[in-house]
Amino acid sequence: MAILGTSVLTTLLLFWRGMYSIDPRYLGLHDFLNISGVCFALAIPTSYMERIYHVTDRSNGVLLVPVLFALMSAGALTGLRVMRRALAWRPRTKEDEGQVRPRRTLIVGAGDAGETIVRELSRGRHASHQIVGFVDDSMEKQSLRIHGISVLGTVADIPSIAEHYRVDEILIAMPTATGSDIRRVYDSCSKTLARVRTLPGLTNLINGDRLAKHLRDIDIEDLLRREPVSTNMEEISRYLRGEHVLITGGGGSIGSELARQVARMSPASLILVGKGENSIYDIEQELLQTTQLVPITVIADVRDKVSIQRIFDQYRPTVVFHAAAHKHVPLMQKNPAEAIQNNILGTLNTAELSVTYGVRKFILISTDKAVNPSSVMGATKRVCEMVVCGMGQASETQFSAVRFGNVLGSRGSLIPLLKAQIRRGGPVTVTHKDMTRFFMTIPEAVSLVTQAGAIGDSGEIFILDMGEPMKIEELALELIRMHGLVPGDDIEVRYTGVRPGEKMHEELLYAQEDLKPTSHPKIRMVADHPRVDMRVLRRDIDTLVRFCQDKNDDGARQFLMELAWGKYNISILESSVDESTQHYAK
Repeated sequence: MAILGTSVLTTLLLFWRGMYSIDPRYLGLHDFLNISGVCFALAIPTSYMERIYHVTDRSNGVLLVPVLFALMSAGALTGLRVMRRALAWRPRTKEDEGQVRPRRTLIVGAGDAGETIVRELSRGRHASHQIVGFVDDSMEKQSLRIHGISVLGTVADIPSIAEHYRVDEILIAMPTATGSDIRRVYDSCSKTLARVRTLPGLTNLINGDRLAKHLRDIDIEDLLRREPVSTNMEEISRYLRGEHVLITGGGGSIGSELARQVARMSPASLILVGKGENSIYDIEQELLQTTQLVPITVIADVRDKVSIQRIFDQYRPTVVFHAAAHKHVPLMQKNPAEAIQNNILGTLNTAELSVTYGVRKFILISTDKAVNPSSVMGATKRVCEMVVCGMGQASETQFSAVRFGNVLGSRGSLIPLLKAQIRRGGPVTVTHKDMTRFFMTIPEAVSLVTQAGAIGDSGEIFILDMGEPMKIEELALELIRMHGLVPGDDIEVRYTGVRPGEKMHEELLYAQEDLKPTSHPKIRMVADHPRVDMRVLRRDIDTLVRFCQDKNDDGARQFLMELAWGKYNISILESSVDESTQHYAK
């Protein structure tokens, strides 16, 4: 009877602890500890039984039977499940393989991500990868084994390891690595014939998804991977939550990312204004499928003040992000009237209506090309900055402008163009060997724009930390190598010369501009920028618009450059400028 009672108690305890619900294919440390705890707990009634029935000689110790019972029970319960797991995940055999050979794979990074990748890629008899080893620069990990797979060396050893083990694919499992670390790893991998893939940064991984799902070919963004941007979400949410947020250029690269990030801040409404119906439709459908917010989408041109006023009158926005602009430098150089009317007049219309309708905050998306502008596009954005400064100094609406450099992946930008040229088989065109640009990812730039909006108060110009500029030529050559091609042999690299309006090197601030820190380490603010007389500026913009209406492109271009360079920046004319801008300063 006592034995029967103990058996019933054992069964109930095992049920209670979920021992019969464990999936043996995923048996882990937690399950083993759980089983061991149950078995040693059962040793208590077993010891009591031993005392009553004197199962063993008391001289052999009163703990012998319960300890043996606990150990044997734990061994039996875990051993059976370990066997079933081993059978479920047993390596594929020649009979299983058929005609498909698994890819011999080397993993860079013997950390948590690397260990997880091994488990996910090795599951089942039909796994597509055969992991040959790890590489890791940590000396403590050399010669260690993870799931039976050895750490074979360091990053510098990748070429020799890949040759010795006939590696087909190299997986970079370093989601927290910086851009410089990824570049160093990629340089070593590029000396092999293996395909190189990577995990994105941690900020791009989706919680709960399998890591292997995110493996992808290495891209230029990985080599530029920057430190993750930390923003004060509470501060951003505080000025956006419950507000009616309007985004002009809502279908563009910056505008659509602004829409995604603002939608997460629980605004009362989100009004997306754009001239291109397809792009507005795309972001509308994306937000409908990925958020609980139903955006208000309006097709309108910011140059048409009547249409924009109708939007303000109907939807009463309280926060405005002005991202609508023509940004292509050579195209705008050929079409100054379009650049002036869209960029300057569109900004003035939206800004004046923001004051009229009591908008709390107005944030302008500006560019580094507004500094010492050599192009029509840059000059129009400089005048837009003047509008923001002047309106901020003369109204209760909090105006601010955010100035930053190139963003990776935006429509019409450098990287998509280079990729398209490579897909066509070349040639890849580079303007000049020494030309440099600042680069930032779109999500990073937009997150800092929204943070700057929380800081902005009265006509400030904010400058984002863009890091160090990079050579265009180096980016082009790396992109070619990433496609498994050899620059100059497989793909021709053609140097076309600097195009009209382009600079060799962009700048983020004028020589006479002083910067002061803000509450965010990656955002700085221009101190003591010149005061702008809005009556004079408004008159000059009217003159510009008349030049455009009269189809006098040369007159419009000349007056624009004089306005951007001279009217409100006399001290800047005394600073040194590069040769491409010198003639505009006269």
